[in-house]
Amino acid sequence: MRYLVWIWMLLLVAGAAPAADPGDSLVGPDSLAPRRASLTPLPFAFYSQFFHWTAGVYLRSQDLVQAGAQADVVLFGSSNGTRYLYHQMRDFHLPGLPRLFLEPTVYAGRFGEIRAYTDNPAAPAFPGRFGERAPGRRLSDPDHYLSLAGRDLWVRAKLRWLAPLGHGARTPLPRPVLERGRLVGGARGGASLRHSGLTFLEVEPFHRRQLDTTVRGASFGLTRENWDFEDNPARGGFQSFSWQRDPGQAGVRAPWSIVQGDLRGVWPLDRRRTGRTVLALNAWSGVCPTWNDSHLELGPGGERRDVLHRPPAFAAPALGSDTRFRAYYQNRFTDKAFLYYGAELRQLLPGNPLAGLRVHWLQAAAFAEVGRVAPAWSPGRLHEHMHESVGVGLRLMFTDLVLRLDVARGREGSLVQMFMGQAF
Repeated sequence: MRYLVWIWMLLLVAGAAPAADPGDSLVGPDSLAPRRASLTPLPFAFYSQFFHWTAGVYLRSQDLVQAGAQADVVLFGSSNGTRYLYHQMRDFHLPGLPRLFLEPTVYAGRFGEIRAYTDNPAAPAFPGRFGERAPGRRLSDPDHYLSLAGRDLWVRAKLRWLAPLGHGARTPLPRPVLERGRLVGGARGGASLRHSGLTFLEVEPFHRRQLDTTVRGASFGLTRENWDFEDNPARGGFQSFSWQRDPGQAGVRAPWSIVQGDLRGVWPLDRRRTGRTVLALNAWSGVCPTWNDSHLELGPGGERRDVLHRPPAFAAPALGSDTRFRAYYQNRFTDKAFLYYGAELRQLLPGNPLAGLRVHWLQAAAFAEVGRVAPAWSPGRLHEHMHESVGVGLRLMFTDLVLRLDVARGREGSLVQMFMGQAF
């Protein structure tokens, strides 16, 4: 219970930050007129520390499946042998139930050789490394990892019930209207603290099988989206609280739970509050309360073994990715508890030499991140001896998609990160 109290306190503090002038003309249930369905293809190429050189095609459909619904499909391959298909749908409401939304997500494919900051309990590759020096822990060696390659299937089906609050008081939802990549109508929040935005109750069953390891369960959450434009917010905030549970299966997989809170805020800093200069903040923290629990099982040879109630490395919340702790390899740090703070200053550039290539604007960014993992959720301990990541980046709006390039440096060196969307 003490974990829930601390995370709710964080949520309340984040929600107390002011958003914007309630009279902002961009905020309101406008832009509801019918639109022509669209399908936008985007070939792409980028470098990722996880996949290396990557190329593929991104397809975005708007109003094709249902008025107001958006569907994304990505096919890509990389120089390390990765081949993936990704599909996600957003804002698709169930027929006859305008407040109940279904958002399915599917990842399917094969990943090439990657680093997994974990160890094999049956045959340890790094004997003598325990506690906070075990692979993936706070004091672990960056060279202590397993190299893995194989198949991956990840399916999620999020059900979201829209509460009749703020911009969710009426349906259908307003749809963003962009002009040269800037929001000019159809904002979904950011006008006031209490009377704007969207509030959702969420249930998300999930199934993932990576190599020979499977997780299967559900996540239950409460989310408040109170910013003007999700893909590139200029004002407002986001708060989310969730409990994730895999009940396990005797002799197959261990049970585990994760409780976490995610807080974000965006403030326009320019004098006219147009969003040309923006400060974005993110705080993310949580705990695996079952981390130290265990039970005894009989192994294949009849031996008794202790099974810890922990998620596998690919399912555990971790620090190190293209959005959080960008100077560190994917899933570099993981433990029972985690804490992350991020700050990013974004500035639209006055010139645009790429305007002839359907690029609407260029945006420079500077960011700083701190955080750590720990064997217990303790505010004092989580704020001691934190790792850091600092860097600069460039964003561009290609048609209606934000593309991002970041260069970050931390204690273990520098990394270049390229991906789609803002980091937070």
